[in-house]
Amino acid sequence: MSASTLISAYPMPGISSGTGMAAMEKAAESLPEGFKVEWSGMSYQEKQTGATIMVVFVLALIFGFLTLAAQYESWSAPLIIMMAVPLGVSGAIAAVSC
Repeated sequence: MSASTLISAYPMPGISSGTGMAAMEKAAESLPEGFKVEWSGMSYQEKQTGATIMVVFVLALIFGFLTLAAQYESWSAPLIIMMAVPLGVSGAIAAVSC
């Protein structure tokens, strides 16, 4: 039988949850042998997803490109359209922030 304890920690304002979790893991390295850290809730899911978000983002770009290529029956038109999206988004962000 093993004992366990619940430790709740929240990062300071302006610090990401990933940075806070890394700090907790670094602090846990100094624990005596036999202790380990396990995450629960949102932190557990954040650890599990890891680099999955990049795979999903790349697949979304590929499927978007292929959809536009099929719609316009061209390989170059989707590139032009997809290159204009970041410019439009940055303009919208600039307009809202002013």
